[in-house]
Amino acid sequence: MRFYIGCEIEAVPNWRDILPPVTAPANYKNPEKIAAYIADMTDKLEFGDAAKGSLSGMISRAVLITPGAAGDPAAPDTPELLTENGQPKIVLDTSGPGAGPEALEYMMSAAEVHTVTDLENLAIFGIDIRRNARLMALQYIHTGHSLPYHLHWAVDFEADFGYNRVPGFVDPLHVLFGRASDWRGKESARDPIAAGLRLGLPVDPEDAESMAVFAFQLLARLGL
Repeated sequence: MRFYIGCEIEAVPNWRDILPPVTAPANYKNPEKIAAYIADMTDKLEFGDAAKGSLSGMISRAVLITPGAAGDPAAPDTPELLTENGQPKIVLDTSGPGAGPEALEYMMSAAEVHTVTDLENLAIFGIDIRRNARLMALQYIHTGHSLPYHLHWAVDFEADFGYNRVPGFVDPLHVLFGRASDWRGKESARDPIAAGLRLGLPVDPEDAESMAVFAFQLLARLGL
């Protein structure tokens, strides 16, 4: 069974207590430059970067899409995207502190995954899927529960359930563009907006449903 997943992230409420204090590089000597650097880095954390951290971020909304059976109606507001099996449909749209664990558990139950050998029946596609899977796993164990063996794929424990492999979890932007770099050749984050413009596909990185549909469209273009 395959899922296309889109996620929205936010910083955990106490991210300031979790992350180390911002400090300027050791070669900064001018007090004004040090203060400006700290202020700039703090602003970046405040307005988005803290949400991306493996310790300070969490999934605030998760949307799961699967290819629908022939004749199934598309979900409301979902583009009319046809696959060889019919139309994709939203099967889960969950938000709040438990969004990540709920998405994990839904995928496991829907695909009837109870043991590691069942994982061959599951493929998960999404933008930044490795980061998002780890955030889901972190939220799961934050509830005080141990991560079940059949969820170890979320933190890439299983050699047979590898990143960018099928069965496995696949980031189509990683498949298409490899290691991200900007026009100067420096490594940078893969930008869904830029990829969407390049490929003529609409995408809103701030909307989980849009990201799930975007992953679906990219995989359709790749013929997967």
